[in-house]
Amino acid sequence: MTDHNEMFSQICDVLAQVADEAFRQEECWPGQHLPDGLEGIDASSRKAFAEWGKSLVSQAKASDHLAWKHLLDERFFATVSEVEWPEVRLALVQLMALALRWVMDGDTRKS
Repeated sequence: MTDHNEMFSQICDVLAQVADEAFRQEECWPGQHLPDGLEGIDASSRKAFAEWGKSLVSQAKASDHLAWKHLLDERFFATVSEVEWPEVRLALVQLMALALRWVMDGDTRKS
């Protein structure tokens, strides 16, 4: 069973590191505003991205080799399959949450 207080503390620690990295990146590339790069991708390609990501997870599960990398790949391809900002934003938050869980799991395995 997950100890939510311990998990919250771990999340805060990792998010503080993420914030430090975001500040470092802002110092390197100040005021950077870029397009999402998702415009102009046709609907069938978007669907193919999402399906390919799912297939990576399915293949890994079938071969009993599911890893964080596969889940992050699936979430990334689901993210780039979106077009409208609210859906892209939600997918990015989900992607970051999954990366956070990978970091936390790695920390527990490597400590």
